[in-house]
Amino acid sequence: MNHLVSRGRESELEALRVGGLIEEIDAINIREETDAADNEDIERVYWNLHGGSKNHLRAFVDVLDSRSVTYDP
Repeated sequence: MNHLVSRGRESELEALRVGGLIEEIDAINIREETDAADNEDIERVYWNLHGGSKNHLRAFVDVLDSRSVTYDP
């Protein structure tokens, strides 16, 4: 992740791109943990976290779109 932080410091647009990428990585990791969970309460927590990552990703994409920059998750 350190390389992503460094990359994000290059410019505001790159920080937005990196933010989107981090949310994608988080969503994948959370989904993997959800699939491995054997407790309904834990699964619910993971699904809520997954939803949060999707919302954050959507926010990054919207900001980039408002600057005429295409981001393809």
